[in-house]
This record gives sequence, structure tokens and C-alpha cells, in this order.
Amino acid sequence: MTFLGTGTAWSKAPGNYNNNVLVSTADQRWLIDCGTTAPLALHHMGLSVADFDGVLITHLHGDHVFGLEETGFYNYFALGRKVKLWLPELLLTRYSGIDGEDLWENCLRGPMGTVQMLDGSPREVGLHDYFDVELLVANQPTLIHGTKVEIIAVDHVPSKPSFGLILNDTVAYTSDCTFSLERISRLLDAGVTTLFHDAYFGPPFAGRVHTSVEELLTLPRDLAECLVLMHYNDDASAEERQRVIDAGFRLAIKGEAHDFSAVSSAEP
Repeated sequence: MTFLGTGTAWSKAPGNYNNNVLVSTADQRWLIDCGTTAPLALHHMGLSVADFDGVLITHLHGDHVFGLEETGFYNYFALGRKVKLWLPELLLTRYSGIDGEDLWENCLRGPMGTVQMLDGSPREVGLHDYFDVELLVANQPTLIHGTKVEIIAVDHVPSKPSFGLILNDTVAYTSDCTFSLERISRLLDAGVTTLFHDAYFGPPFAGRVHTSVEELLTLPRDLAECLVLMHYNDDASAEERQRVIDAGFRLAIKGEAHDFSAVSSAEP
């Protein structure tokens, strides 16, 4: 797992990028989320939207999905191929029943819904023209390029389906989430040894939809030492960062790679 960036929706290059991750195996690559800054972050790594095989989306915010426009367009027009899209089914309104929670209708159709044919005529296209879509269901593991992946529901914005991941039973990734001691304890008790967790440097405030560092600092050290903090704000001071490190946490760093265990022997 290599972090394209570890920042929030407000993060700016070259300091940091949106909290998106490149997962690499021996011969294949895929992304966890593809936000606004993902194409630029890949470019600065010597890669592009042509250099991965698929994307898994955790929820519908721009710092997690807006890079799909360039991904879809470039692969469709320049390479003539579809990119794999692993999509929690609740991110389509017909499954969730939530108006406005639809990746195609509410995020991508506006810029991508019409293309021009060779004769100059317009053609209406859809999500499946750009992407090879595989729908995912929470708590039902699947294999992605040899990695066992299970999506889990997390709380982020009320009435907004949002998901984290468990990889090969031992690594968990919350994506964006509010604080839950019960969730952290449950994941670690189930065998997760490394938990990549959402973190916001700053005091808790009304209406926040991310986990504050102040909340995380209430964890006992044995739990803290299992957590790698990500999705933190660019303006976090050196003193604030050192405080969490002294408490036992680790910080994910842009461009930093993290190994995770070989595929689980359990079939998904």
C-alpha cells in the first residue's frame, strides 16, 4: 500500500494530496479511492491513470471519486479499455434508496454522459461504458488481484453510505469516519494488526464528520500502537504530530509504502 496522499479534501500539491492509496501486487495495481488529486499524485510518482487495473470506491465525496473522470475518459478514448470498478452497491441509489447517493447520476453523468462519435454525432453512455463494475456487499469478502478484501460500513456523514476495508484479515482501512471505540476494538479483537485510521488535528467541533486526534488520544497505548493515522490536515504542526507519535500512534506519509501479509488461506 503506497499513499498517493494522506490529506483531507483541502490538501494542496505539492505538500500533500487527497487520502488515496495505490495497492500493488507482483504484477497488478489498483486504487483505494480516486479523488480530485489522484491523477496529479500518480504523475508525480511517474505513473498515470493508465497504470492501474481498477479502483475501489469507499464513498461519494470529491476527494474520493472525482479522479474517476480522467481515469474513465483516458482509458476509454486513449486506450480503448475499461477499468475495473469495485463499488459498494449502496453507492447506487437503486440499492440504497437514498436520493443523491449515486456515483453515476450524481457525480459522473454530467461531465461523462455524452461522447462524440466519429461522424460527429452524440452518443449517450453510462457507467458501464467506462468501467467494468463489480458490486460489493458489506461483510461479504471478495478477491481483488489475489488480495482478500471485505468492505465494512463506517459512520461518516449521516444517511451517507461509507465504507472501510479489511485486507487479508489483518489490515484495516477506515477511509473517512467518526470516532468509535467499539469499531476499533472489534477490528483489533478480530485479528487486525494494523489499522489505518482517519484523524483530524484540532479540537472536536459541532457537525464534524471525521475522528479528532483528541478522541484518539483517549485510547490506551496498546491500541494506539496498532493505529496508523491518515487523512489529516496539512496545517497540523510538528508539535501536534509529535504528540501522537509519543502516544504510540504512527503517521501515514505521502509516498510511503506499507507491506501487508500474504493472502489469507480462508476463501472469500
